[in-house]
Amino acid sequence: MPLTQYNSLIDSCFWQSLQQRTDLSAHGNLDAALYALELQVQHNDICSIAPDIITEGGDDENIDILFVDEDNGAIYAIQSFQSPQLRRQGARPNKARDSSYACTALFDMDINNIPDRIKNQVESARAALTSGSIKSVHIWFLNNCPETDENARIMTGIGQSAANSLRQKYPQHSITLSAKEVGLETLDRMYQDQLDAILITDKIPMDGNPGFIEHGTNGWVSFCTSLPGSFLKDLYKKHTEEKLFSANVRNYMGSNKKDQYINGQIQESAIENPDDFFVCNNGVTALVHDLEISYPIEGEKLLGKLLSITGISIVNGAQTTGCLSNLTQDIDPHVRVHIRFIKIKDLERIDRIIRANNSQNKVLASDFRSGDAVQKRLRNEFINIGDSHYMGGLRTHLTPAEKRISLDPEKVAQTLIAFHHHANSSYHEKKQIWENDDLYNKAFPNTITAGHVVFVYALKDAINEVKAEYAAQFRHGTLKEVDRAKHEFLALPGVYFLIVHAISSIMEMIIGEAIPDPHTIAFKGHISRQRAVALWKPVVLQVIKRTQRLKPAAQNRLSKRNAITNTIAQFREDMDMFAENFGEWFGEFKDSIHY
Repeated sequence: MPLTQYNSLIDSCFWQSLQQRTDLSAHGNLDAALYALELQVQHNDICSIAPDIITEGGDDENIDILFVDEDNGAIYAIQSFQSPQLRRQGARPNKARDSSYACTALFDMDINNIPDRIKNQVESARAALTSGSIKSVHIWFLNNCPETDENARIMTGIGQSAANSLRQKYPQHSITLSAKEVGLETLDRMYQDQLDAILITDKIPMDGNPGFIEHGTNGWVSFCTSLPGSFLKDLYKKHTEEKLFSANVRNYMGSNKKDQYINGQIQESAIENPDDFFVCNNGVTALVHDLEISYPIEGEKLLGKLLSITGISIVNGAQTTGCLSNLTQDIDPHVRVHIRFIKIKDLERIDRIIRANNSQNKVLASDFRSGDAVQKRLRNEFINIGDSHYMGGLRTHLTPAEKRISLDPEKVAQTLIAFHHHANSSYHEKKQIWENDDLYNKAFPNTITAGHVVFVYALKDAINEVKAEYAAQFRHGTLKEVDRAKHEFLALPGVYFLIVHAISSIMEMIIGEAIPDPHTIAFKGHISRQRAVALWKPVVLQVIKRTQRLKPAAQNRLSKRNAITNTIAQFREDMDMFAENFGEWFGEFKDSIHY
């Protein structure tokens, strides 16, 4: 967009939408960066991870946000600048140059010279790079100004230098790096992209491929044919997976990790049995804007030849496409892929097609339970809870208003497992919660209520709120010495699961009697989520006074299960000694719950 088209910030659709996201306002001038990251990675609850990824402060090494997204194989390092009014001339180039030092700190600086406050995040990023779980690194200079050629030039140079550093440090891994200015033009595109399923709009000529045609009564047209594997590779290389898979709920996940072995099998099949690839592979489904078809047989509308397609987005087959496109050798010409092109305009049906075509794949683990009777019932119960929105594994576009009150199903499941089972499972068995019947039933038994989901989610929010408050005090130099150990404890990876687990272990002490079914504990009446968080905070603040008791269990990313179990047992004994104080400490909380 030319600079003249931005006369004020309100001319930006991204900025307009951001003003509705009051849930992000607590993060001050980082709200735009968090919203952009949410749009980029399609995170269901960016506020829940904000305390873990915000690094902004006086000694942040010019990294305001550092997000290590191992699930999707990406790292995002963001330097953010936000102007209260539109700067028509763009952001100052010196702010873009700061990203160079951020890259130095992230990749090259001696870890002992990294400030303690961001050391954990940097160590996590480097560990992920070393493990090979990272495919891409994104360096963003994010601002709410029109983008400029000068900032683009600076970021390109920073990216080239950082890419060279990555290749030298991790030569055994193939890691792409992009460094760019993310200003109003890019932010607006990111916002618009979530509304448009098909980002590639080129007209792509075909070779008159014969195929079978179906015409739906609801306005869709489908053309089924087979194409050489090289067709998919050419699209992948030209448009990148970000655009090619825009209507898919995930990108290519790689083929070298244990949980992606099926992708390794796809590559093996293409190399070792190319003649059988067509019958051994499920194929690809793609949305298109238009189909150009010829009908060589007069009066026959079920058979035709495909002359061209306009626009494309693969909704099913990202792994097939990624595997073929990332082969280290040329694709055998005998590799043929079944492909179905669908032309459709109706946005509601597009969303339905996207969900349905991914139902047989391992997308998010929660997707497999979206049709479960418990999830259906919970979704219905949440209809009557005005300040909470829960989709229970279903994927759909959420409005900014829905986003503000949305509960991330994956975070719900992890928190429930921490509350009812074990903190180690919450952190290290995130996907298994949805896939393993035993774990799933521990989180979501038939007796669970929507009120209980809100109850445990509010506890998570209360912990994050306390963590964010201490972090803000630390950044601004106002953190009291007595709270320093608590702040450091709360900064440890996965610690909130440990706190949830610890609080759950003393729930009967707090209430003063046995709880027949812990999955029914909820706040009384129509207590708002904000009020629920306020009721939980005194409990959280008392528990983190036992930092030295709990800290050993938090070491090594909650990996020592027995250490956690033993620590929680000792913590319960300690808290039992203070039981006579519980009425004073937790009286209002106790009086506000039922079970």
